[in-house]
Amino acid sequence: MLHPHQAARIRARGRAVTASLLLAGGLLPLIAAPPASARLADVTCPAGNQTVSFSPGVKTAPQTVTVTYNAALGVCASLSQPSITSGTSGGTVTVTLSCADLLSTTTGTQVFTWNTGQSSTLAFTRTVTNVNGQTVITLRGKISAGLFTGRTAVFTVVEPVLDLTACQTAAGLTSQAGVTTLLIT
Repeated sequence: MLHPHQAARIRARGRAVTASLLLAGGLLPLIAAPPASARLADVTCPAGNQTVSFSPGVKTAPQTVTVTYNAALGVCASLSQPSITSGTSGGTVTVTLSCADLLSTTTGTQVFTWNTGQSSTLAFTRTVTNVNGQTVITLRGKISAGLFTGRTAVFTVVEPVLDLTACQTAAGLTSQAGVTTLLIT
């Protein structure tokens, strides 16, 4: 049986050998801390949902359309603002719109209202991609006003692929719905 001091020395030597092997093998960078420029998400809202309705329905030819959107951000967590547990976003705008516009890159703002009554305005660039049979809408930019001003944010909506055949019907495309994720770093 080893004396407690002997056991401690053996463990210390084992740790030193392990560290030497990691350094020699070039494995240490794989387990090192992330670079200073990488930031953890301060706000995470991973499982929300959004619905968008169009009146009249969007068609292939541009026309004036009233767009109503509502997002429930689901359960949120914030490192710097632990009282934030959920949020919403919604509004109505009237714009000239065609189905092709739904797939184009645009810029704008979107306001998120937190359960605390505070809000954050995201000034974004919107991109749309198709991934594995789904439409992925990404709003990426900076919080330009309110809580978290100056922080980077990404709001993502994943929907079924845009139904372009609906754009050619008399009623047009009248709604879209998807799941959302919001990250603020």
